[in-house]
Amino acid sequence: MDRINNEKFYKDKKMVEKNHIFDFEKEILVLGVCENFIEVRIVEYEDKYNFQYNLDKLMNFQMEIIRNPYQLLDYIEKTFLAVKKGKENLLDENRYILTPENTFFDRDKNIKIRYVPIEGEIGEQESFKVKNNLISDGKLKFLKRLKELCDEEIYGEYIDRIIETLTLKNLEIVSLINFVGELKRDAYLCGWNNYSRS
Repeated sequence: MDRINNEKFYKDKKMVEKNHIFDFEKEILVLGVCENFIEVRIVEYEDKYNFQYNLDKLMNFQMEIIRNPYQLLDYIEKTFLAVKKGKENLLDENRYILTPENTFFDRDKNIKIRYVPIEGEIGEQESFKVKNNLISDGKLKFLKRLKELCDEEIYGEYIDRIIETLTLKNLEIVSLINFVGELKRDAYLCGWNNYSRS
């Protein structure tokens, strides 16, 4: 059976205002150009789109699966690698809601992002970001939300280091991934990869 026409794969749905997304973004998502973003079917209504996501064989991120700082940093690194792939395919992380709740693991433990456009008309979104210099806004919001979900102090300390570096240096995505990779190596050398909280 053709998956794109099979309703059982598209149970997760969100209504989106038409003026919250560019046509080219919609086309990229529907065609599945970027493999790091969840397959989506878009149904058009009068003034809205119904985004229908295929979550088959995907597992939503849960803080409970993180057993140590090394795993946390690995998750952050994989998420930002998915963001980078999106940027290479014209999907800017400041144009969608990047939160842990919108990240999923596939069977190979790779991250897939559920593309949910941010609210507000396109022109208003862009002028607000330029005016307030929010180049890294999507990444910062993701990290701050992740810290809210953390139940271990050491996790928050690592996230704070990333937030501080990102804020002070306004890192581009490749530099940010490299910095997280360095922290991950430090965590590995400290033995965190073998630690499992009870």
